Amino acid sequence: MASETRYSVPEEVIGRSLGEDLLVHCFDTDEVFVLNGHARMVFEAIKRVATRQEVRDSIRYQGFDHEAALAAVDRTIDELLALKVIVAEPGAQG
Repeated sequence: MASETRYSVPEEVIGRSLGEDLLVHCFDTDEVFVLNGHARMVFEAIKRVATRQEVRDSIRYQGFDHEAALAAVDRTIDELLALKVIVAEPGAQG
């Protein structure tokens, strides 16, 4: 069975709280992003756990359709990857 892709926040990416949002600075590209409350939850979950399924399991949405919430987590992980705010760990398979 292939191992699930593991994600991490690179050392050159740091976040600073802005109320419910999170300001993220990528020092290697000098880009700055503001993550809304949902994206912040996903980002912070990736700092605690590493796989997509672990992130999905760690975020509990009250009052939301379960499948829609899981799809939103998946979209957010993909968006954070595209922005290089998170990375797939070298050698990870998924």
